[in-house]
Amino acid sequence: MFSSMYFKYCLDLIEDGIIVVDKDKTIQVYNKRVREIFGIDPHTGESHPPGRIADGDIVILADNCLGADDGGLAAQDLNIIGIPSRAANAGDAIVAVGRYNAPYETPYYKVVAGSNLNTPLTLSCCINKGDNVHVSIENFLKFITIRINDKSYEMSYQIAIGHLVILDGKTGQLKFYQTRGYTARGEDARHILKGKDFLAKGPNSPIPPYYWGKHC
Repeated sequence: MFSSMYFKYCLDLIEDGIIVVDKDKTIQVYNKRVREIFGIDPHTGESHPPGRIADGDIVILADNCLGADDGGLAAQDLNIIGIPSRAANAGDAIVAVGRYNAPYETPYYKVVAGSNLNTPLTLSCCINKGDNVHVSIENFLKFITIRINDKSYEMSYQIAIGHLVILDGKTGQLKFYQTRGYTARGEDARHILKGKDFLAKGPNSPIPPYYWGKHC
C-alpha cells in the first residue's frame, strides 16, 4: 500500500492541477500545481503561527457582499464583535473593527447596501491606544486594503470576498490574516469567527495537509 507521503510526491510531479472531491463536495486532495494556481502558498507573506481566535482579540473585517465567499457570514454572526444584527443584511458591504466576545467594547463599523457600493467604503480608527487602522473596499477596482500602521494586508477579488485580519487582544501582535486560497484552507471569515483553527503562514511554516474539510 502506498504511503500518503508517496502519494503526495507523485501528485506534485504532475504538471496539471488536480483536485479530488468526495460526494459531499469535500476537498480531499489537491496537488502542488493547484496551490500555485490559487495562491495557496504558506511560505509567502508575513509570519504568524497556527491558532484560533480568542476572547478579546481585535477583529478587522472588510466584506463587500455579506454572505458571499465569506463562509456564509450572516448579520447575526457579527454580534460576536459587538455589531447588532439589525445593522446589516445579506448582500450588504461592511467594514468593521471590533473585539471578539467583548460586550463592554463598542465596535467601529460602516455598512452600505451592496447595490449602492459605487464609491470606496472606508473606515479609519485608532485602537490599542495608538495603533491606526484603515480599512477600504474599492468595489470598482475589486480591491480591499486593511492597513495597520505601516503594514498593509491587501486582497483582490472578482465578485465577492470577506477579508479578515486578527490582532492578539493582549499584545496587539498579528495573529491571523487572509490570503488567496482561504476557502480551500477552510479559513473563510465565518469559520474563523466561529473558532475554527487556522494554519501558520510565513517562510518557515510547514506545507499544509491535503485534507481541508468541507469546502469546495
